[in-house]
Amino acid sequence: MRPFDPRLAKDIRPVRGTIGLTAVLHFFATALLIAQSILAAHVITNAFIWQRDLAESLPLLLAALGAWVGRTILVSASDSTARYFGLRSVAVARAEALKKLLAAPAHRLPLAAGEISTLLTRGIEGLEIYVARYLPQLVISALVPAAMVFVVFLLDPLSALILVITLPLIPLFMVLVGWFTNDQVEKHWQRVLAVSGTIADLLNGLPELKVFGRARAQAEAIQKLGDAQKVATMKVLRLSFLSALVLELLATISVALIAVGIGLRLVNGEMELWRGLAALIIAPEVYAPLRMLGVHFHAASDGLEAWARIKSLLDVEPLKFGEEVLPDGPLAVEWDDLVVQVGDSELRIPAGSADSEFFAIAGPSGCGKTTLIECILGLRTPISGSIRIRSGEKQLDLKQIDIQRCHKRLGYVGQSAWLGEGTVRDVVTMNSPRTISDAEILELFSHLNLELPLSTPISDRSQGVSIGQRRRLAVARALLRQPDLVILDEPVAALDVATELAVAHTLKQYAELGRTVIVVAHRESFIKAADEVLDFKRVRV
Repeated sequence: MRPFDPRLAKDIRPVRGTIGLTAVLHFFATALLIAQSILAAHVITNAFIWQRDLAESLPLLLAALGAWVGRTILVSASDSTARYFGLRSVAVARAEALKKLLAAPAHRLPLAAGEISTLLTRGIEGLEIYVARYLPQLVISALVPAAMVFVVFLLDPLSALILVITLPLIPLFMVLVGWFTNDQVEKHWQRVLAVSGTIADLLNGLPELKVFGRARAQAEAIQKLGDAQKVATMKVLRLSFLSALVLELLATISVALIAVGIGLRLVNGEMELWRGLAALIIAPEVYAPLRMLGVHFHAASDGLEAWARIKSLLDVEPLKFGEEVLPDGPLAVEWDDLVVQVGDSELRIPAGSADSEFFAIAGPSGCGKTTLIECILGLRTPISGSIRIRSGEKQLDLKQIDIQRCHKRLGYVGQSAWLGEGTVRDVVTMNSPRTISDAEILELFSHLNLELPLSTPISDRSQGVSIGQRRRLAVARALLRQPDLVILDEPVAALDVATELAVAHTLKQYAELGRTVIVVAHRESFIKAADEVLDFKRVRV
């Protein structure tokens, strides 16, 4: 586990503010701490050795008090600023990850949906502790001990020598403990993501699990994952307490050695009291930053692991397209023999074309029908072959087209159509580029054998309608936009034969208006209604 990734400061800009401002504030805070220590040593010497009155030492005492107040203010300002930049870093990291999720194709993402959900909600919060506490402490540990050792050297070279010898032991033990911590944190995160992903998948499929009586078995599996996560969490906590104990013990023994050395030389009259006191006051502060670095390292380990996974999302390369724009009018699609990488397999998709017709894609499950749709939509890049889009006399390769403008001219319905939340009217007119009347909606509903009042409320998970109604509402929304190209993936699943034929007839009528309709289908009656059918099977290359 690397203590600092330079790319974090590059990709998450608030991190730079944390590092820079913390370094400046703690530089002055350290200077005030040294001044406070020397002034306090002089006040004590004046009182006990020279027997001077309090009035004579009052200026020094007030100066030491002022140094303490100034140092307290600077440290508090540093903590508040680091906290602010930590929260800003979380917000920026979440925004960058979401931006990448929107731009990158789903099949290239390194994490499952449940894992991404956990990472961007609870998991990414650990980054705030890492930026607000660990990184500032890393800067402090690099600057403060060196400056203080130099001051101690000016006061007492022998104490400085002890510091130089014992100080490297703390980072050494931190590295040893860190090796074990890295392994335990990795296991902890794997179990957290496993539990979160399993719960997310369980919630999505809970109705089906209840129907088939498998919900209780899944609950037991989640309980086992939760127990394993608790064990991993306790191991991380035990390591944290162990490392804190080791660091405190080393610092205590080291300061004790310095104190013994100073005491013996003071008894023998070999050094001035104020020098010994100042060195002894400063010595514990030399070890303090490194001890706190070890403490914050464990607190920020989750943030480090979260950043590693966020970085894996940011490393996903988005698909690249051109800036060419096709003229208005119906869109036609043509593709050569495509070879597409799907997991460990390579699918060979036969050539085909669809131009102002009702075009059906048929074949057994897993043969690449949805994969072809994803390629046409620009969501997946084939290894070989090409896809061309034509409008009027102009034909362009898909890679040359401005894909965002092209998507605005498409109507797409996936296998799991998401409707949104609101009334039926709100749902079917969502993001429509034109004004749609109630009469137009109801007329299309009648063609689709869909009887739903436009005021019927629908939740964000499409509750309030059946699966078949949800699919037809998604088809209606796609057609009401009057797109130049309609792409539907299994639109008639869960429909009876009469309703299926009504949907097929509606799509055929829309194609007869000069538009292109591409549909992935399994049912024979629906396939027979198409003007042209492409049937293919999966081939491993």
